[in-house]
Amino acid sequence: LESTESVEILWKAKAIFWKGFFLIQQGKYDEAKILLNQSLEIFRDIKYRDGEAIALSSLGTIALFEGDYDKLISYSDESLTISVEINNRSYLARNLQNIGICLMQQGKHEDARKKFEESLVIYRELNDTVQLAKLIGNIGALEYLLSNYDKATAALNESLQLRYESGDRQGIGIALSNLGSVAYMQKDYDKAKLRLEECIEIIRELGDRRIYVTPLSTLGSVEYDRGNFATAVNLFRESMQISIELGDKYTTAKCFEGIADILIKLKKYEEGCVLTSKYLSLLKASKKNIVEGEFQKADTTKEILVANLSDTDYKRIWAVGEAMKTEEAVEYMKLSVKDILD
Repeated sequence: LESTESVEILWKAKAIFWKGFFLIQQGKYDEAKILLNQSLEIFRDIKYRDGEAIALSSLGTIALFEGDYDKLISYSDESLTISVEINNRSYLARNLQNIGICLMQQGKHEDARKKFEESLVIYRELNDTVQLAKLIGNIGALEYLLSNYDKATAALNESLQLRYESGDRQGIGIALSNLGSVAYMQKDYDKAKLRLEECIEIIRELGDRRIYVTPLSTLGSVEYDRGNFATAVNLFRESMQISIELGDKYTTAKCFEGIADILIKLKKYEEGCVLTSKYLSLLKASKKNIVEGEFQKADTTKEILVANLSDTDYKRIWAVGEAMKTEEAVEYMKLSVKDILD
């Protein structure tokens, strides 16, 4: 009877874990955390170390998505220790990758690279195509952050091919989005538009709004650079609405930046100043690792604003943008772009 009860408890814990795991895929992080913590507690009670390791790793993944890097490191370190203890190399590689992502987001690029390389060796040994594709995609993201665009493209293309082979539709969308971002930075707008639109089509089908916001915003930047301001505004607004609902401050900030750039281009300096100020305040609050050169670009924008506004007006207007709540800035933005969309 004891043995039967133990098996039933284990299967109950696994069922709870998998419900939580699939909620992560749907972006329902609060619900997922409740279930994962419940499963973790049961796994600990019955001393099922494999379950502890994977539950902790999954909680670390949520912490990553939420930008809580202290929790990510805490969960990943504990899971890593258990993975070594039970000699589960798959879990070990997964935790090394999560720690690498955290280090990358914190701007510790060389430390991140070392973790990725350790994880890469294990995944190649295991021939785990699905996880290998994710890891190589993260290596591509690291090269992108370092402005090594050729290396980023090579890694992301390898990741894309592996995702096609495994039939990972969500992963294909992510790889296409990242390739579109690289092409945009290289000013290859035709390729960027193609990749981003392919991504948006796939992610719309899957309904994963967490992934959807970035390609929308990047496509807005492509249309801005091409001078298609009304199209760009609509893309930024759609991305902004979803990112605000998801609590994604970084993408919200980038959408404000894109619309501010359009307003400044059209010599609407006061409106552009307000939204640039809001963009930077959100950017600093996002806990996101910033692509090299982003703050330098903001400095250039400030110079344009200072040159076209009096010093007194610039400081006053800038303070208005900083003080605005996000929902107030959204309403201000809608009024500012009305004539562009009419």
